[in-house]
Amino acid sequence: MYTTVKRILLFLLLTSSLLSFHGVVFAPASSPRQVSTFRCSLVGFDARGMGDSLSISMSCRVDDAGVARGGAVVLVPSLERGEEYVPLRPVSVYDRKSGARRGVCASGDRGEYSFVDLRSRMTFELDNVVRYHDWMDSCKLVFTFLEWRKGQSLSVLGRYEKGTVLRPEAPAFKPEFRMMEPAVSSESYRTCYIPLYLEFRPGSSKVEESLGGNAALLEDFRESVHGFLSSRKTSIRSVTVAGWTSAEGPQKENAALSRRRAQSVASYLSRKGAFAGYSPSVTGRGEDWGSLLSWVSETLYADDPDVKADFLDVEDPDEAEARAKARLPRFWSTLDSLYFPLMDRIDCEITFRAPSFKTPGDALSAYLAEPRILSAHDYWFMLPELVEGSDGWLDAVLSCVEYYPWDGAANLNAAQALLMTGHPSSASFFLSRAPEGPDTDYVAALWKMDCGQVGDALSLLAPVRSRSSRAARAWEYVSYISELQSNRNVRYIFIPGSE
Repeated sequence: MYTTVKRILLFLLLTSSLLSFHGVVFAPASSPRQVSTFRCSLVGFDARGMGDSLSISMSCRVDDAGVARGGAVVLVPSLERGEEYVPLRPVSVYDRKSGARRGVCASGDRGEYSFVDLRSRMTFELDNVVRYHDWMDSCKLVFTFLEWRKGQSLSVLGRYEKGTVLRPEAPAFKPEFRMMEPAVSSESYRTCYIPLYLEFRPGSSKVEESLGGNAALLEDFRESVHGFLSSRKTSIRSVTVAGWTSAEGPQKENAALSRRRAQSVASYLSRKGAFAGYSPSVTGRGEDWGSLLSWVSETLYADDPDVKADFLDVEDPDEAEARAKARLPRFWSTLDSLYFPLMDRIDCEITFRAPSFKTPGDALSAYLAEPRILSAHDYWFMLPELVEGSDGWLDAVLSCVEYYPWDGAANLNAAQALLMTGHPSSASFFLSRAPEGPDTDYVAALWKMDCGQVGDALSLLAPVRSRSSRAARAWEYVSYISELQSNRNVRYIFIPGSE
């Protein structure tokens, strides 16, 4: 008897392997034949992801397992979707000559078999590990019944869908954003900088409206200066027109040129009535070397040893310029295209008495009249007056960081606002200028998640989850997402079908 059973199981395993290899799916019999009163119900099902495999366990119950004498009913569970098919371990319910005693057998991982006497009812468990395929994220559990008789081939009795196997989806996660409060300025006076990127001919200080887009730039600049100086919200202390140049050329010549250009612009604006009765002072500051070094030190260029040796560590600007142009022509070309246009400019520097606002509504009114008079803290103070996530709210957050580009809280708030409104690609720039700490790490992790970089998000959250409750909640979520993506420790969902 044991030899016969082993032959049956070996044949079934070979058959299921061939079926799997050729991609064959059992077709439902046109008229399945019933074998006595054989019925098999699924009592329990569990599937867990194990990376590149699935661990599956089932508990089945056989009721009134009458089998034709000398034959056996073979159950082959399988996972299927469309033409895809993976058979699980087959099980046989067979008749022992007289039919008075019946049993069930299942193949084991190491050729071990279990035999259990079967009378009117029996429950047996089936464990299997199968290779994981993407289509198993949503597939059917199917029971195929076959009849085996000595000297005859297997014949299909019927196929029954027992239910659907689903890999769980990521749970809902709502990022927790908090607008950070910038420090309250203790200065009674602040300075507003209104820049003008005017085009001049090389070495010239003449203001030419017809050159490039100068006409429109000059008019916008005039309106901005006049609007600020005419605002009733401010008490003006001084007005200065300052000229700056890029690092191209000798430092002394640039200083003289920057002053001549500042004087030309100041005279032009005075004729146009831009200063509203104020008499501006004029100065030429030459090369904006400090801003250039600050910009370079915060970019990837600072990691280049040649840049550090020939640019950042050289005190004389003219010597640094000569070295960089000679040894680092590509780096110098990048500066010329990206940053020099921002250095070669005219600034109207207006120093004014800082206003104080008693209510967020007062700050909002001042913002709508002249946004430059608000401090970074004033912007944060008035934000509750705007609808969070609206275009006006986003404009206010970005205006704050525009006027206070080196304020850490303003940069962090700008990054959060862009993430909240669906602009993650623009958030990284502001994150790079945000202050170090758990709040920045949390927002940076949200940005990484939005970019699909789950591993980087976990690395950012792990060190700060003990210091921030929202970081701890985000870490738990990202950890689960990581397990889902790797298919590890994932318990699949089984939805039973109608028997």
